[in-house]
Amino acid sequence: DAASRGYEVLIEDGRLSPALIHFWPGNAIRIRSKKRLAVNEWTHVGLTYDGSSRARGLKLYENGKAADVDVVKDHLTREITGGGDPFLGFAQRMRDRGFKNGMLDEFYLFDRVLTA
Repeated sequence: DAASRGYEVLIEDGRLSPALIHFWPGNAIRIRSKKRLAVNEWTHVGLTYDGSSRARGLKLYENGKAADVDVVKDHLTREITGGGDPFLGFAQRMRDRGFKNGMLDEFYLFDRVLTA
């Protein structure tokens, strides 16, 4: 799916799977939580990225705690922006089943480090 340049968070087999993508699967980083999400419960999800172009620089938090993750892909050598008009979408991806029967309550994106 070469057209998926940018940020992406999937739920794969019940596990959160965030990625930064230039061209999938050849140029991207992706991690996946080891633990499945609870069904019929709200989950607070947080992501941070240190700009390193390495999978270890992408951190996933579930309900305020660092998630144990597996590295799925660790090869990002190009930018993740560009290649078309900016797009922010939820519950959809080209040729995908989407986020059926799920809900999104709030979404925030910061370009700086936050502190407690």
